[in-house]
Amino acid sequence: MAKRFGIALMCMALTAMGICATLVFAAAPAKEKTDQQKLLERYANESLARLKYAIKHDGFFNARVTLNVWQSNAMDAGIFDQVQYDEFKRQIYQKSITENLRWFEIFINQKDFADARICLELWRLHSEEIGVFDETQYMELRKRLR
Repeated sequence: MAKRFGIALMCMALTAMGICATLVFAAAPAKEKTDQQKLLERYANESLARLKYAIKHDGFFNARVTLNVWQSNAMDAGIFDQVQYDEFKRQIYQKSITENLRWFEIFINQKDFADARICLELWRLHSEEIGVFDETQYMELRKRLR
C-alpha cells in the first residue's frame, strides 16, 4: 500500500511539475505578444500623427495614402475606429473641395478653361464622395466655363 501511495504521490508531483512548467512557458509568449502589441500600437500612433500632419499640410493624394496607412496600422494593432476614419476622410475631402473651388476661380480669372474644368470635376467627384454635392452650384459653375 505504501508503494502505491508513493507511486501516486510521485505521479501527482510530476503532473504538478508539468503543469507548472506549462504555465511558466505559456507566460513567456504572452510577454512577447504584449511587446508586439505595444509595437503595433506605436506604429498606429505614429501613422496617426503623420495623418494629422498630412491633412493639415499636404495635398489630397498624399493625405489619402496616409489615411490608408493609418487604417492598416490601426487594424493591425486592434485599435481602429471607423468613426474616426470617417471624420479624417471627411476632412481630407472637404479640404480638396475647398482647394479645387479656389483653383477653379483662379483658372477662370486667367481664362484657363481646361484647368478650370478639371478642378470643377474634382470638386464634383469629391463633393459626391462625402455627400455634400450641390447640383445648382455645379450648374452655375459649369456655365462659367463657356
